[in-house]
Amino acid sequence: MSIERASEDQAMLVYQLVLLRGNERYEFRYLPEYRKQLQETLGRFAADPELSFTWFDACIVCNMMQKVESWLEQREKEEN
Repeated sequence: MSIERASEDQAMLVYQLVLLRGNERYEFRYLPEYRKQLQETLGRFAADPELSFTWFDACIVCNMMQKVESWLEQREKEEN
């Protein structure tokens, strides 16, 4: 799990979440304002029988999203 700044000149955050499962690697990059769209995409992936991505995997990624947001909130509070 990592958080990247697009560049020094931009205040935009790009979140990157990586789920490793066996030999598989699922990498998701998104802007905070597209959180809901990512959640919808995770649901489509989990529902697709042609993909090995499961509902459990979707839950893990959603949990990572929540942890990142909580961590950022705490960090902002500490800085202020």
